[in-house]
Amino acid sequence: MTCFTEKNTMAWMRVLLVSLLLVVHSYADSGYIITAPKVMIAGTTEKICVTLIEVDGPVDLDVMFVHDLFLISSSKHTMTTSDECFGVTFKYWKPVIRAQPPSKRIHVLKFRILSIEGTEFKPYKHMLSTVWIENPSGVRLIQWRNVSTNEGLVELEMPLSEEPILGTWKIKCDMEETIIIQHFDVDEYVLPKFEVDIRPPPFVVINDETIDIKICGRYTYGQPVHGSVHAKVCISPSYSYYRLDRPCAETEKKDTGPDGCADFSIRADSVELKSSYYSIWGKKLNVTASFTEENTDITLNATHDTISIHQSIRADNQSSKKF
Repeated sequence: MTCFTEKNTMAWMRVLLVSLLLVVHSYADSGYIITAPKVMIAGTTEKICVTLIEVDGPVDLDVMFVHDLFLISSSKHTMTTSDECFGVTFKYWKPVIRAQPPSKRIHVLKFRILSIEGTEFKPYKHMLSTVWIENPSGVRLIQWRNVSTNEGLVELEMPLSEEPILGTWKIKCDMEETIIIQHFDVDEYVLPKFEVDIRPPPFVVINDETIDIKICGRYTYGQPVHGSVHAKVCISPSYSYYRLDRPCAETEKKDTGPDGCADFSIRADSVELKSSYYSIWGKKLNVTASFTEENTDITLNATHDTISIHQSIRADNQSSKKF
């Protein structure tokens, strides 16, 4: 249990305690003591006790659970005595909005929203009230209402004009009356001197021993780039049954050779591909490459994250099928 005391001369008193925010509508020169569990389990009813000091008459309480600046749950209570306990039940969910940073000029913005709830990170299967996009001027350009999720995942897209407003844009999601915001920047497109091409395997199966990846650099006129490559390979999202972060593998090659390419063979156990500690549900192979040109030390980055992780494959005489 955790105990907190406060004296305040303002009519509105606010206390932030671990993940509990209590607002007491009371009087000047008043105070209170809050007693609450140090650890609160999602989906259970927790006991909160409040003792009022120098406060007369009924007092209205707003109890709010806050985590990472997100309002998770809230409830209202009225105290008729100076010392009362009450039960509070709350859910835990957390949405993740991801917009892929482009390495070349794009005309369509594509993004995903992944929503999970509970300490076991189960997919949030309810509809999202509203999803919308605002430009830097705060103008809502497009919106979606009552958005259904596929096992907690939503994929949306918005076409961009030929000359969009430059600056920081916002993707906003209304989820059970809580607004989640993800920022992304729209900048002028500058033609790169060369491009980085990541070539992962067509798919990954959890019983694979290695993950083979080729990373190449090409000038805009087609010739190979000589330089060095640093690669980071992850399986994302990295959520686990035990709240462990799945490790990533990093490797480097100093010389791409005459063809401008570097071949990497990543050991599957270095990213815990077969580990039962991690779910493979909705997982993707994420490869990030940093290619540094030999003569100028100019570095370009690229990311590839469309390759799915599969539990097994089935082959017949006609074709191979993944499932």
